[in-house]
Order: sequence, then C-alpha cells, then structure tokens
Amino acid sequence: MVIYNPGTKYDENTMDVETEDGMFISGDQHSGRVVKICVEAAVFSLERTQALDEASLGLFNLTSNFVQSDREESVVSQVLVRAVVVLADT
Repeated sequence: MVIYNPGTKYDENTMDVETEDGMFISGDQHSGRVVKICVEAAVFSLERTQALDEASLGLFNLTSNFVQSDREESVVSQVLVRAVVVLADT
C-alpha cells in the first residue's frame, strides 16, 4: 500500500483524481500538478521473490511501509488499486 505525501507529482498510472467534495475528475489536465492529500492508498503487488528478498534484507519497516519512498531499487510489478488523490490548486 502506498499513501502519497503532499507535494508528490501526479502520476496518471497510479492515481485517480477527485475534488474536495468527493467528485471524480477524468481527463488529462492534471499533468504537472501535485498531490494536496491522498484520500485512499494505492495497492501494489510485488513478485514473491522480490518481497522475500526485501524481507530478508530488513527493508520492510512497519513504520514506513505505507508511505511512498524514493527508493529506485524497489520495483512494483502491478498496480492493483489506484490511489485517490485531491490535487493542489495551480
């Protein structure tokens, strides 16, 4: 699970956008905008071997598993559920 921090750049592959009133907004006009608040976390699946390797290396940290990190070596295999975010005004 990933909860995107405020200020994270919008990613059309992992995020759906809604207004502060809870109405979904479709379209591609969100490019370049940033997250104001993450309303629902994204859910990803990892390959079993990758998850086991990370666990054996102690890379799973219970206090930060649900916050997006910038670790480039972490490879997400598939988005299961897209995050729902409210974007900051431009």
